[in-house]
Amino acid sequence: EEGEQQAEEAGVNKYLFDRIEGNKRVQTVGYMTLRIESGDERAASIDRLGEHGPRLEYLIVRDLDRRSRLESTGIAVVNPDSPYFSRPLQRGAPPGRFNAIMEALRMAAGTSLKVLPSLEEPIAEDVNVLVVLAPWNLSEVAAYHIDQFVTRGGRLALFLDPVNAENVILPNQEREPRSSGLESWLIHLGVTAEYGIAGDYGPKHQGVNYWNREATGPYPYFPIVYKAEGEPNPAMASVESFVMLWPAALKVDQVVHDDAGRSVSALASTGEMGHRRPEIGSVGQQHEFRIPDAPDLETLRLGLLVEGPFESMWKGKDRPL
Repeated sequence: EEGEQQAEEAGVNKYLFDRIEGNKRVQTVGYMTLRIESGDERAASIDRLGEHGPRLEYLIVRDLDRRSRLESTGIAVVNPDSPYFSRPLQRGAPPGRFNAIMEALRMAAGTSLKVLPSLEEPIAEDVNVLVVLAPWNLSEVAAYHIDQFVTRGGRLALFLDPVNAENVILPNQEREPRSSGLESWLIHLGVTAEYGIAGDYGPKHQGVNYWNREATGPYPYFPIVYKAEGEPNPAMASVESFVMLWPAALKVDQVVHDDAGRSVSALASTGEMGHRRPEIGSVGQQHEFRIPDAPDLETLRLGLLVEGPFESMWKGKDRPL
C-alpha cells in the first residue's frame, strides 16, 4: 500500500503485467517506471522497462548527459554548395538560399555559432549539434567525419536537397536528382531518399507554383505539411503547417533500426494522397497534373527523427584518406 501511494503521488502509470507460472498465465496490475531526478529540474520517467530492450541504456545515458552538461550547446553549420551561404543579411542585398535559417541559428547560438567551410576536417569536440544544408557530392572523408560525429553522440540536422530549381527549371541542366554523397551512409543508418519528387494531390495539401509565370494554380509538388494533432514534433513546435519545395520521399528500413535499438518517427509527411513522381524534367513548367490512380497514392514521409545508439559504418575498416 505504501508503494502504491508513492507511485500514485509521483504520477506513475498503472499497467497490466503477464507472467507464466507453471502451465498458467497470470495477469497482475502494478506500477513500473525508472525515474531520473536532478536538482530542481523536472524528473524524467521511463515506463515499461522490459519493452525498451537495447535502447534502455541509451535513454538513461541521454538524459543523464543532458542533465550534467555544464556548457551551452555548441552549434556548427556547413553548406558546401551555395555561393550565398556567407552573405550577410543587409538591406538591398540579393537574397541567399539560406539567409533565413542562418539568421535563426545566429539568434539561437549568438556568437558561438560556428560556420564551417567544409567537412573535410574532423568536427571539433565542442560541437554538439551539426547542421548540414543541401549537401552535394560530399567526399567519403566528409561522410566519415559526419559518421564519427554521430557515433560519439553528436546531434545531426541533415537537410537533403536532391531536387531544386537547377533540376526542374533551368534550361540545359541535368534532370537527375543531385547526389549528396551520403547515400551509402544513410542506407547503413536505415534511411533512403527515394528517387524522384514527392507530392500531395489532396486539395488541402497543394501549394502554389509561383515559379510558373503562366499559371499559379494548385501545385502538388510544393506539398503543404500539417502538424499532427496531439503528437510532439520538434520540427513543428511553433508552426501549424509549412510548404516543402520538391521534396524527396524518405524510406525507412525498420529492421535495421530495430536491430540497433533505435526509434524512428516522422517529422513531416504528406496526406493520404501523397505520390512519388519519378520524372523530374519539366515538372516546374507544367500547368496541370492528372491525379494518379488510387494504388499509386500513399502517405509519404518527408522528414524523419532518428534516435538511439549508432555504430560507425567504418567499424573494423580503414578510415578514408
